Amino acid sequence: MGNIRVLERSVIERIAAGEVIERPASVLKELIENALDAAADVITVEVSEGGKKCIRVTDNGCGMDAEDAKLSIIRHATSKIKSDNDLWSIASFGFRGEALAAASAVSKFSIETKLASGKSDGIKIVAMGGEIVEQGHFGCPAGTSVVVEDLFYNVPARLKFLKSDHIEFNHIVEVFQQAALSHPSKRFELLRDGKQYMVFPVRPDPKGRIADVFGQKIKEEALFTVEEHADDYSLQGFVAHEDYSKAQAKYASLFVNGRAIKDKSLLHAFSSAYGERLAHGRYPLGVLFLELDPSLVDVNVHPQKREVRFSEPSLVYDFIKSSVRKALSFKPQEEFQFSAAHVSPLNTRDETERSYEKKTVAHVEKRNVFSSPIFSQKEKVYPLAEANSFEPLQQQMHHDASLELPLPGGNVLSDVDVLGQFDRTYVICEASGSRLVLIDQHAAHERIGFDLFKQQYEASRIEQQQLLLPETLELGLEEASTLLEHLHLFPRLGFEIEPFGERSFVIKAYPSLLKVSSLPSLLEQIVHDLSQFGQSAALEQSLDRLFATMACHRQIRGGDQLSSLEMQDLLRQIKEGNVTHCPHGRPILIVFEKNEIERRFKRV
Repeated sequence: MGNIRVLERSVIERIAAGEVIERPASVLKELIENALDAAADVITVEVSEGGKKCIRVTDNGCGMDAEDAKLSIIRHATSKIKSDNDLWSIASFGFRGEALAAASAVSKFSIETKLASGKSDGIKIVAMGGEIVEQGHFGCPAGTSVVVEDLFYNVPARLKFLKSDHIEFNHIVEVFQQAALSHPSKRFELLRDGKQYMVFPVRPDPKGRIADVFGQKIKEEALFTVEEHADDYSLQGFVAHEDYSKAQAKYASLFVNGRAIKDKSLLHAFSSAYGERLAHGRYPLGVLFLELDPSLVDVNVHPQKREVRFSEPSLVYDFIKSSVRKALSFKPQEEFQFSAAHVSPLNTRDETERSYEKKTVAHVEKRNVFSSPIFSQKEKVYPLAEANSFEPLQQQMHHDASLELPLPGGNVLSDVDVLGQFDRTYVICEASGSRLVLIDQHAAHERIGFDLFKQQYEASRIEQQQLLLPETLELGLEEASTLLEHLHLFPRLGFEIEPFGERSFVIKAYPSLLKVSSLPSLLEQIVHDLSQFGQSAALEQSLDRLFATMACHRQIRGGDQLSSLEMQDLLRQIKEGNVTHCPHGRPILIVFEKNEIERRFKRV
C-alpha cells in the first residue's frame, strides 16, 4: 500500500481555515467585510477575552434567506463572483466564499439573519467544526448577527500560539479602526467584555472619522490635504506634519479601493515623500485612499487579502510619493482639529492641547566618503540588527560575552587624541601606534546610557528630573489603554505619569539622563513595546529592550555638533565603560592601522 492518501474532509477544512483565520482579529476582519458587502450602515462588534472566547458582529444589512444562510458556511459558496473573469473586476471585499466556512470550521459558530426586504421570520444556524448541528426559524431584526465562540477549540496547536487577551484585543482594535476609517458614513460600535469601548458615529466626510480614530488636535499648519488625479489613479486623504510622526507604521493607513492593506512598497513611498524631515525609525501619521480600476490590481494574492499586486507597481509608487510630497509643500486652507472619540476606557475630562516645540534642524549634505577604498577594509564587525529591530537583544544583551569584548587591538583608547568631528556624526581620533579611530557618537552615547539605565534600575535609583510645567501626552485609545494598564511600572523607570482626560496623561517627572524634547516619541515607543510584551512578567524579562529604547533618546545624536570638551568627555566614558557595541549590536568604533592606510595610498 502506498504512503499517499487523501485527507479527511475535516482535516482539509481545518488546514484551509488556518490560511484565512490566523487569530481573532482575522475573524473580525472577515465578518466586518461581510457586513459592509451587505450594505450595512450600522455595525456592532462585541468581543470577550480578546476575541478568544467570543466575537459577535451584528449589522443591519440586507440579510439572507434560509437557503443562502445554509450555503454561506459552505466553502467556496459566494454571491460575489460567478466566473474566473470576475476575479479581475472585483468591487466587493469578499469573493472567495471562505470567510464563514473557515470560521465555522474552527469554532462554535452561529448565524442569525433575516432579509431586510422580507416579512418572514429569520433563520438561525448553529455549526461546530464546520458541521451544522442546529437550524430553524428564529425571530430577529433585519440584518445578520454572526457569533464565533471558543476559537480554535478543535485546533489546540493553533490555540496555544495565540497571545494574551490584551495583545489579541489590540489587534482587534486595529482592524476595527481600519474599517471605520474607510467608511465614515457608517456607524461602528465596539464592546469589550460587555462594556462599550469605542463608538464612531456617522460622519459626513473622512475628516471627522480621522478625528474619531486618532483623537488628537492637529493645528491648521500641521495637516495637509492630498488630492491628486491621474489617468488611471486617484489619491485622496490627509497627511500630518512630521512633528506628529509615530513609532509604529500602523498610523500610516493605506487603502486601495476601500480595502485596508499592508504594503511595504506603498508605505515606503508614503514615508519617503517626507525625505529627511522624517526622523529615522519614525512613520508618518496620515490616511491615504488610492482608487483605481479593479482590473489594474490583483486582490487575490494573499489568503487574508492583506496584500495586493499592481499591474504597474512603479507607477503607483511614484504617484503616491509625488502626491504626498506635493501636499506637504502647500499650506492647508482650513483648520482641522482632532477630537476625542466618544467612548474610552479612561475617565472623561476636558482634553488638554499639547504644544509641540518647533525644532529647526540644519540640513547637512552628506558625502559618501566611506565608499573610498580606504574604508572598504573588512573590519571585524558583529551582526547588525535591522533598523529599529530589537530582536537580537534577547540573545545579545543578557550578559552576552560578545558585548564585553576588549577594544580592538588591545586598549586602543588608552592614549588617544581627538582630532575633530566628521559629518557631525563621527569623532575622529589618533591613537597610539599610529592608528586612526572613528567613533560613532550616537552609538557610543546610546550604549553608555543603556549601561547607566540598567545600573540605576537594578539599584532602584533611576535619577529623576521634575518638570516645572508638566507636559501632556495624548495617545490613541489603544495606546492609552496599554499605558494605563502598565502605569505602575513607570515610577521605577524614572517617570512620574498620571492619567488626565480621555486619552491624555500628564508627565510630571522623567529620568534625568533623557532630554525633555524626546519624551513624546520615547513614551510612544515604550507603549508600543508594552503592547508587544502583553503582561508585566514579560516586561520584566525584556527590560534590556526598554533600556535600549530609552538610551536611544538621550542627548547626543547623529547630526549634533560637539565641542572639543564634549568629545573628550565622550571618549572618557567609552574608556571607563570599556564598550565596543551599542545595544542594537552596531559597532561603536572602527580602528584603521597605519600600514593599511599607507597601502591604500601605495606608499608601501
